[in-house]
Amino acid sequence: MDIGKIIRFLLVAGCFAGAIAYIASVSHKRDVSRQLQSFQNEQAMQKARKEKEQAHREEAITDDARVDRPLFPWRDENGKMGFIDKEGNVVIPCQWNDALSFSKSLAAIRDRNGKWGFIDKEGNVMIPCQWDEVRQFSEGLAAVKDNNKGWGFIRPTGEMPFTYSDRLVPKDGFMYFQEDYAVVLDCNTGKYGFVNKGRKFLQDSWWYDAYPFSEGLAAVKDENGKWGFINRSGNLEIPCLWDKANSFSEGLAAVEHDDKWGFIDKKGDVVIPCDWDLVYSGFSEGLVQVYDCLNGSGFIDKKGNVVIPCQWDSADDFSEGLAAVQDRSYKWGFIDKQGNVVIPCQWDEVCQFSAGLVQVWNYDGRIHYIDKTGRIIK
Repeated sequence: MDIGKIIRFLLVAGCFAGAIAYIASVSHKRDVSRQLQSFQNEQAMQKARKEKEQAHREEAITDDARVDRPLFPWRDENGKMGFIDKEGNVVIPCQWNDALSFSKSLAAIRDRNGKWGFIDKEGNVMIPCQWDEVRQFSEGLAAVKDNNKGWGFIRPTGEMPFTYSDRLVPKDGFMYFQEDYAVVLDCNTGKYGFVNKGRKFLQDSWWYDAYPFSEGLAAVKDENGKWGFINRSGNLEIPCLWDKANSFSEGLAAVEHDDKWGFIDKKGDVVIPCDWDLVYSGFSEGLVQVYDCLNGSGFIDKKGNVVIPCQWDSADDFSEGLAAVQDRSYKWGFIDKQGNVVIPCQWDEVCQFSAGLVQVWNYDGRIHYIDKTGRIIK
């Protein structure tokens, strides 16, 4: 339609008021159209920004180069924390009040207000500091706590698909998903159960204590105080016969009977007799630490053979071919799988090797990182 002709016709016909009204109507429609177009453009821009931010987050989560680059928490002389690389170079500036190790591409950091968030390996804040407590990411979810709302789980994008109530809380010390399930405590009954990432519980599977799933089985304690193992359907796979039990590792689980420890396989058969006074954990790199009250800690293999004699005051699991051991003077060092001391016992506290470095410290000095030769990197 020719708008100019219509206006001229109305003017010639003396309908000046009608012409003005028509012009105003057309002008209003054009304004509305422009506003709508502007709104649609703004919506499209916001969507594009969100998609870009999401892509950046997903890139940070899945970028193998960044995920595989090991970084280590480091506290400077001012008490602030950042991250260093394997050569001791500060890669992420020390600006945080506290920090946890990276779990793949994200690390938890605490700001000056005492709130926790997460950064990527470039030092970018991916999840704002808003939580009172956090745990590391495991299987794509991290436990977070708001003191006013309780615990929940977030994804690497910051989205929270999972919140707990006052009644259900994650088990202390095991606030993570493992093999798709997390252990939860029902505060009303005092029993433990298992919930998956879809917020569904293993039906009729509530116990007086429980550990996370490991190698398809989870250790659980019944009403008689005995331990056994359930499968991922919640069915009892190994009867509750044991006084205590640890999780399965490398096909075997430590169990206690009459104050002595041994190992069973996934059929529940005893493969290493209950002869040891204490077993702290499970097999790692083919060996496990065992404790003899008379002689101390040593290591056995999966056949029960003593590979490294019980001569240490304490010891830790093997990691990257080395295990921490504590001598009679309560100093820590590291041995290889033949029992040879490769790093002398000189530290008050040590961690486990990861990506070729380990954190060590003495009570009267600052924390260091050393390599597998014992050389101080930072």
